Amino acid sequence: MSEELNNKIGGSAETDPHERRRHTRHPFTATVEAVELKSQTRIQGRTSELSRGGCYVDTISSLPAGSIVKNLG
Repeated sequence: MSEELNNKIGGSAETDPHERRRHTRHPFTATVEAVELKSQTRIQGRTSELSRGGCYVDTISSLPAGSIVKNLG
């Protein structure tokens, strides 16, 4: 596996000088159901990474950057 791919999958910010994230990411899987507060759009997805600064949620359709969501779970 290439070093670049390894960093994208689960490498830490401390080992890659090009990494922009501030916190180490950890593999974590959970289902997510949330609502975007302004439009009341409901989304479902799955997390794949968790860090002190938040988590990555994989969804079929995306919301605009800066959207505020509330977890329904």
